[in-house]
Amino acid sequence: MYKRILVPLEHSPYDETILSHVRKLAGHCGASLVLIHVADGWAARNVRQLHLRESEEMREDREYLEEIADSLEADGVEAECVLAAGSPGEEIADAATREGCDLIAMTTHGHRFLQDLLYGSVANEVRHISRVPVLLVRGERRPSPPRQSLAIDHDSSGLDVDRRCSMNTVKAVHSLTAPVEDYLKAIFEIEVADSPGDPDRLSVAGTNEIAQALGIAPASVTGMLRRLADQGLISYERYRGVRLSDAGRRAALRTIRRHRVIEAYLTKALGYPWDRVHEEAERLEHAASDDLIDRMASAIGEPTTDPHGAPIPTREGTLDAQRLVALVDVDVGAVVRVRQVGDRDPERLRYLAELGITPGADVRVVARAPFGGPITLRIMSEGSAGLRDVRGAVRSGDCAIGPTLAAQVFVETHRSREA
Repeated sequence: MYKRILVPLEHSPYDETILSHVRKLAGHCGASLVLIHVADGWAARNVRQLHLRESEEMREDREYLEEIADSLEADGVEAECVLAAGSPGEEIADAATREGCDLIAMTTHGHRFLQDLLYGSVANEVRHISRVPVLLVRGERRPSPPRQSLAIDHDSSGLDVDRRCSMNTVKAVHSLTAPVEDYLKAIFEIEVADSPGDPDRLSVAGTNEIAQALGIAPASVTGMLRRLADQGLISYERYRGVRLSDAGRRAALRTIRRHRVIEAYLTKALGYPWDRVHEEAERLEHAASDDLIDRMASAIGEPTTDPHGAPIPTREGTLDAQRLVALVDVDVGAVVRVRQVGDRDPERLRYLAELGITPGADVRVVARAPFGGPITLRIMSEGSAGLRDVRGAVRSGDCAIGPTLAAQVFVETHRSREA
């Protein structure tokens, strides 16, 4: 089975044929794709001597590759781009070795005066000099937009004006791919991260924050954000970041409902510990139908929160969230009730369960050390059942946690300060 496939593209109508083949091949093999275009114009061949980072031809080719890579990744196919200049055959063969590819999949490439031949001279050259197997696909000319279609005006958002304005309706949310759903969910969680339950204090999601949440490179995020904006799912605030549109928020809440219902079902119906359900739900949320999710929710009594205290959106796409504050911001002497904790770190969840800091627990802030020191807490009453550490009961007496951990615990005021 192939793991990494080099795909030479010639920025011509023939590319659609090879892309159709490699999409299927990558899906079957689980392979990643490396898209390459070799710019062979005079300026591209002499770009160093001209003291240019890239020629105009190369700039258009780079944008073309990036747009295709974004499309592939939106469909769940990992793709990256390589732009080269020089002799196409040599550059393609060298790139296959350099990029660690185990297959080259290509059609007629590079020389338009050979476009009516079965295989162009570049493909034959690559076959003879490459150490990597070459899959040759018969070129089929199909209509495609002219090259200059990418060089169009952009508004202040940096997004393609013509493409956005030509879209009269937003795509139905049920047709979104798993990567798109992951992006929308990540943006939603960033928007509400600093103030859960407060719709008036939504944050703007920056590119780096989105990349960190998804565990990908920031450079990969920009293209996807452009596609989400094209679909009317986000809006862009220049120099700040992105926000979900109404349609994007509905789609995000639909995915979040699936995720949180699955977590609740795994905990209540199957006895999963709360530190293991997040990763399971991440894997299942894109595969489960809305009907299945509704049946799971009904089977466990229509829960309003997941095991970590996060509110579960309704079937209608509404979210009834409480206004919460982070435990790190609570004054000394106050008694508060824990409502929600961050769910991404299993070790952190196990530690919080051991301390008794779980949703529903009443906690007094006993003391706060200066200069970002530890916060001393007293557990006044226990929280959710079934979330205890496997080693035994909750620790007795006072406990101390750092500000970083306290910032991941969200509470509501339960009682006034007491002596």
